[in-house]
Amino acid sequence: MQDGNTDGMIFSIADLIVSLSKQVCLMPDDIIATGTCAGVGIFRGIFFKTGNLKELEIEEIGILANPVIQDD
Repeated sequence: MQDGNTDGMIFSIADLIVSLSKQVCLMPDDIIATGTCAGVGIFRGIFFKTGNLKELEIEEIGILANPVIQDD
């Protein structure tokens, strides 16, 4: 549903890391949540359903794919 990359970000990755590292101690494997790009489903009434496949692709690294399962 969403299609974006770091070119559309307001602040560069480097600037985000500098700013965050002044506030918290960043450690290896930390994940920095930067927000979301255009195409968010909630504003169109579209939500994940059991059986959907959620995929995230990072250019030159690969694709991470996770199935949506029912939470019991």
